[in-house]
Amino acid sequence: MAAVTALYHLKNKENAQNQSIERISSGLRLNHALDDAAGASIVSRMTSQIKGLEAAMRNAADAISLTQTAEGALDEVSSILHRMRELSVQAANGVYTGQDRQAIQNEVGQIQIELARIAQNSTFNAVKMLNGDFTNTAFQIGFQPNDTAILSIENVDPTGLGEYLTKTDQLRNASAAFMPAAAPIVANDKASFQPRVQETENLTIYGNVGNVTIDINGGSTAKEIAASISSRLSETGVSATAQTRLNVEFSETANGTQSTDTVSFNLYGKNTTTPTLIAANVAFGETNGRGADLTELAAAVNGATGKTGISAALSVDKATMTLISDDGYDIVA
Repeated sequence: MAAVTALYHLKNKENAQNQSIERISSGLRLNHALDDAAGASIVSRMTSQIKGLEAAMRNAADAISLTQTAEGALDEVSSILHRMRELSVQAANGVYTGQDRQAIQNEVGQIQIELARIAQNSTFNAVKMLNGDFTNTAFQIGFQPNDTAILSIENVDPTGLGEYLTKTDQLRNASAAFMPAAAPIVANDKASFQPRVQETENLTIYGNVGNVTIDINGGSTAKEIAASISSRLSETGVSATAQTRLNVEFSETANGTQSTDTVSFNLYGKNTTTPTLIAANVAFGETNGRGADLTELAAAVNGATGKTGISAALSVDKATMTLISDDGYDIVA
């Protein structure tokens, strides 16, 4: 019995000694869950966070490397764009001949090809960065699910760079004005106008993607022409919006006396088949530089805006009225 007791105590001492040696050799207070169950749980959670942060640091380093690679490519893109700008300004100089400008254009074409090559071939770990596909890319830079950084790089291909805006106040063919600048009307007579395109035309669009020729039928409205241009957006990179305007102006009375007459005309706008009759009194002035007071006529037009989509604005002297369709509908027909 004494021997068993001695063996028991010897075994306990051996276990305690082994535990002490293990702690000394590992430098850790907790080597097993049985050392401290609660402490082991805390250590496990913190170890997981540490490992997650280590991985997040590597992710952040990869993200930095990617952005540095993209920055190098974008520096070259910037140099190319500066050169294009320089050549454009140079070509605008009047001392150059058509042959000189063609040589300049040839260089622009070559650097456009180089720009496209950079956009398509700039990759990081087989991921293309500059062709427009690298959008809303998340980098996990922390151990929590929401510890992310989002990076998007726009398309720097020649088809994706820049803005193209062309504004024209008037489109003409040989026989008629597409958007008339002014149309005089006479008291007590219904207005007579020359609206829209009267003959079939071809309109060539030169875009940053390509060139197309669009057929414009006689009688097309500005809205229809703009829609035809925008429908070829994928082929040209060009879209269009239209606004129609009509200036109405009255001259002073010929006999030098004031008079008031009723002026009426039809407005179309959104009502492409059934016009809206506009009628109002117009006070005609004498030969003092003031042709007429179009206040009532403008009020009548604006009162029908809900039906026609056409609004009226008066000049300071109220003698000129501008009719506007922001959607590009025909104002008159």
